[in-house]
Amino acid sequence: MNASGKLHKGLAAVLLSALHVIPANAAEPVAIVQEIDAANAGVSLMDLVSPGDVVALKPGERLVLGYFVSCLEETVAGGTVTVGARESAIADGSVQRRKVDCDGGGLALSEQQTANSGVIVFRKASAPANAVRPTARLFGLSPIVRSSTGGALVITRIDTPAPAIEIAAQGGATDLAGLGIALTPGGVYRAELTAPESVRTVIFEIDAFAQPGYGPIVSRLLRI
Repeated sequence: MNASGKLHKGLAAVLLSALHVIPANAAEPVAIVQEIDAANAGVSLMDLVSPGDVVALKPGERLVLGYFVSCLEETVAGGTVTVGARESAIADGSVQRRKVDCDGGGLALSEQQTANSGVIVFRKASAPANAVRPTARLFGLSPIVRSSTGGALVITRIDTPAPAIEIAAQGGATDLAGLGIALTPGGVYRAELTAPESVRTVIFEIDAFAQPGYGPIVSRLLRI
């Protein structure tokens, strides 16, 4: 190999070693990072990942992913994690998988899809008064509300009269379990997030056998 070839090979090795997460494409997210115990892994808690994304873990580092469609919870120790559509491919590491209760795909929505998939985005003046059919089912009594923007979050039960819950939500994720808030098993709710320029609304239901407290994120995740 000539000097130029050695230089290119060396640069490639440096880039690969520095790049822990490699976004392969602009595919829709298929899983969420539920736990991460790794330094400089390139992903954080609550990050969404898509097929082809790669996370490199050092020995002793740990990653927990929750898959939207397969409802698989993966706990990976070390090695290279390549995200798939329903589960990850693991090289040079170990993985434990278990099935958890989840929506089975209704949560795997992009920001662009929300207007046509049960999350209604509209100007404040045109907020609909009537509820629509639930488009997500949660299996935890305390949802985690994930949004791209912050604002005033109001959660209202719509199948029976009940006091509304009002929260000042930050951009990212708001965990109702951390706020000591639990909804009612079998209840149907409207979550409405009022941002400076728009209002986002999603109708969801709580499974009749939903569990209290801090359950798997993928079981409790509500994207709005």
